[in-house]
Amino acid sequence: MSMLKASLLAFAAAILGAALMLGLGRARAASAEQKTAAQGPRRGSSGSREHTSPPRGGDLHKTAAASPSSPASAPGPERTSPRSLARTASALDDEEATALAEARFEAKLRAFEGAPEDHDWAPRATVALKSELGTLSEKVGFEVESLACKSKMCVANVRWDSAANAMRNNQRIAEAWYSVNCAVEVMGGLGGGEDKGSSMSVIFSKCL
Repeated sequence: MSMLKASLLAFAAAILGAALMLGLGRARAASAEQKTAAQGPRRGSSGSREHTSPPRGGDLHKTAAASPSSPASAPGPERTSPRSLARTASALDDEEATALAEARFEAKLRAFEGAPEDHDWAPRATVALKSELGTLSEKVGFEVESLACKSKMCVANVRWDSAANAMRNNQRIAEAWYSVNCAVEVMGGLGGGEDKGSSMSVIFSKCL
């Protein structure tokens, strides 16, 4: 009986030892898994972490949620039609062209003031232009206030009987025929209010 009891006790001890070893192995495996999860992404064969962003020069892939688009009812910037833009550009072009023409005209007036007088040509040109402008003024309604010639250039100042007449007929001064062959330019403001007349300057330049 003593030998049988010893054998049973030895068998029971072996089973208990095996159970303890199995439990210890499972505990170690669980501990290893927790440690791996805590360390983060696994390393590749080169020792660097696995890529989480594209290589330099590539497109970034969005990982965050896209921002919501603005609702259709939300007010946006005012849209300007192409036709409106064209009108605005044309108005700016006209203003710039007018400013440039006025600047050139004023420069010619200043040049005339400092120009020397041609004592042979200037008197003859003055007489001819006064006569021809006088005849034209009677037809279209302006008065020649002054006229002077120097060296191949003359300047006249005229006053119209009304702003409307000045607007309607000022180009007739530039387009008229003159015995003195010159380039003719007319420029001036239109009067208003009590000053119903309009003073304008006429430049005869590049005369032959």
